[in-house]
Amino acid sequence: MRIKATPDDFVVTEIVDIDMSSSPSPGRAGYRIYVMEKRGWNTLDAISSIAKASRIDPPLIGYAGLKDRHARTVQYLSVPAGYELTSKRDDIRLTFLGFSRDFISTKVLVGNRFEVRVGGLTAGDAARMAQRAREVGRDGFPNYFDDQRFGSVSGSGDFAAERIVRGHLRGALKIHLAEVFPGQKKAERERRASIAAVWGEWDKVFELCEREEDRAVVRPLLGGASKKNLIAALNAIPHEAMARYIAAYQAFIWNEVLRRNLRKTGAPLHEVSGKAGPYLFPPGPVVDAGLEIPTVAAKLAPCSPSVRVEIEEVLSERGLALSDFNVRGLRSGYFKSFTRKAWAIPEGLVAGAPQPDRQRPSEFEVRLAFTLPAGSYATMFLKALTVPTSSPGSAG
Repeated sequence: MRIKATPDDFVVTEIVDIDMSSSPSPGRAGYRIYVMEKRGWNTLDAISSIAKASRIDPPLIGYAGLKDRHARTVQYLSVPAGYELTSKRDDIRLTFLGFSRDFISTKVLVGNRFEVRVGGLTAGDAARMAQRAREVGRDGFPNYFDDQRFGSVSGSGDFAAERIVRGHLRGALKIHLAEVFPGQKKAERERRASIAAVWGEWDKVFELCEREEDRAVVRPLLGGASKKNLIAALNAIPHEAMARYIAAYQAFIWNEVLRRNLRKTGAPLHEVSGKAGPYLFPPGPVVDAGLEIPTVAAKLAPCSPSVRVEIEEVLSERGLALSDFNVRGLRSGYFKSFTRKAWAIPEGLVAGAPQPDRQRPSEFEVRLAFTLPAGSYATMFLKALTVPTSSPGSAG
C-alpha cells in the first residue's frame, strides 16, 4: 500500500463552524478569517512563513489543526482584525473570507474531508480494500491516536512526560536536550550525542547549546540540579515542545485503555504495528459506538466508573496513579483531561472501483473520499482497511 506519493494523493479540507460577515462587527475588534491552501509545508512552518511575510508575530495567527507537509491541505486561519495576512509563496495560498467575532481554534473545527489515493496494490488487494472500505464506512473503526502523535517519543520508547510524572526530572530534560530523533540532521545528532556524553556537567552542556531556547532551559541548572532548579528548567522548555510531550503520553495511555477494552470483548483482533504499541482492529463493531475515554490527568473529565477503573489499571501497571499527574510547580495548563470517542464512523464515504495505478500501470489503486470528526486520523482509517474483510463471499 502506498499513500502520499505526491501531495495531491492526500487532500485534507477542514470543516469549521464559524459565523462570518463581510465587515467587522460594530464596537468589536473581531478577527479576519482566511483560508490557506498549502503543499509541501507543515502547518506551523507555513504559519511562520505567513507571519514573516505579514510582519507580525506567529502567535497572533489562529489555526484549528496541525496538518503535515506530505499533503495538500485546505485550512482556516484567523488574525486580529487590525492586521492583514499575506503570503509570498506560490505553495502557500491565502484567500480572505471575511470577519468574525470568533477566532479559529479547535473549538470551531467540526471535522475534515479527505480525498486519498491508495496505490501500489495487487488486483486482489485493491478489490479487498474497496470491499473493506464499504465495511468500515458502515461499521466504523477504533479511534486510536496514530503514530503522528508520537513524534516526541524517544528511540528507546521513553516518554518525557512519564519521566516528569515519575519525578525523574533530569531524565525528562535529557530527552528534550540530548535524545536523538529520526529526521534530525547529522550535525544535530552529533551535538546531542555530545550533550549526552557530558550530561550533568551543566556548564559544558550550556556551551554545547546553540539555540537561545536551549540555553534558557540549561541556565537554571548552572546553579545546581536541585528540584527547584529542575522545575525551572522544565518550565523554560518552549510551550509547544512541552505540549507535544504531554499530548504524546496522554495519547499513549488513551490508546492502552482502548486496547484493553477491545481485548476484553474476546473478538479476534488484527494487529497493525505502531510506534507506541500495536493497533488492534476487530473485524466489526465490538464496543459501544458512544463509548468515550478521557485523556489522563490528575482530574479526569467525566467518564463511566468502568472506564475510570481501566485508566487506573493501566497506570497501576506502570507504577503510577492519577495523583502523580499533579506535578507541583510545573507551569499550569499542560495535563488537561478531555473526552474522546473510542469509535469513529466516517461519513459520506465514496470508494472508487480499483483502477490501474497511474504511477505504476502494472499495479492498482483505489480512490477514497470520506469525512471524519475533528481529531480522528485518516491514516487510522487506512490502517483499518488492512483488516481482513468480514462479509461472507467478499472479494479475494
